[in-house]
Amino acid sequence: MQRLICLALGCVLSYLVGCGHQVGSLSDLASNQTLQQQDAISKRLYRLFKIYQRSVLSLSAPLRDGTSNGTGFLVSSDLIITNDHVIQDSIGPITVRWDTHLNLISLKATVVKRHKKRDLALLRLEQKVIYTPLPLAYAHEYAIAEPTVIFGYPGLTQPNDVEEKYLHTLSGLVSSVQPKQLVLDARIMAGNSGGPLVSLLTGQVIGVISSIYVDSDEEDSGEFTEGESLGSAIPIRFVHKLMRGY
Repeated sequence: MQRLICLALGCVLSYLVGCGHQVGSLSDLASNQTLQQQDAISKRLYRLFKIYQRSVLSLSAPLRDGTSNGTGFLVSSDLIITNDHVIQDSIGPITVRWDTHLNLISLKATVVKRHKKRDLALLRLEQKVIYTPLPLAYAHEYAIAEPTVIFGYPGLTQPNDVEEKYLHTLSGLVSSVQPKQLVLDARIMAGNSGGPLVSLLTGQVIGVISSIYVDSDEEDSGEFTEGESLGSAIPIRFVHKLMRGY
């Protein structure tokens, strides 16, 4: 009897050890998969950064009492999209600069079309450039938790004559899809305004970053209300509307 009990206990212990090994293996597998996913995302972000580095620009608009700084991006060889609130009080041409690492000369741009209600503006460079415009999604179907990346120049509080500008990226998820606004889980900083919101899945621009909350009344009336860096973006369809005729 004692021998039978010992054999039974041995079988139980062997089973438990086997289960523990199996659980450990599953845990290791899940951990490895997570690391592989993170590595794939990092590589995807790096590729997008290298492709878009010459197409996302730093903007400085001269004001009566300083400068207004933000981000813009190329939609053609000489047209730039940004936020209206970045350039609305400008008293002269906007200075456009590239990432300092690229060693490219700055250019001037002027406003050709604005839409205050949607917080969008279209600028024209003083000369055409050879850099590839960002691909715009047309009828994008937004999804909750869609992975995105934000390109921009945050923290731009320097005077207009400071030349050093460095492009940053910020990853985040779409946390809410509203009729005229996307809400992101990423905190938007000053200087990011006007930058592209890019789908990590398609590599296309699906929105324009804005730190101003957009009134949800009729499109052609109403005013903006200052928000608290809610992490909001303007859906890409409003960019297409602004660009009609260009």
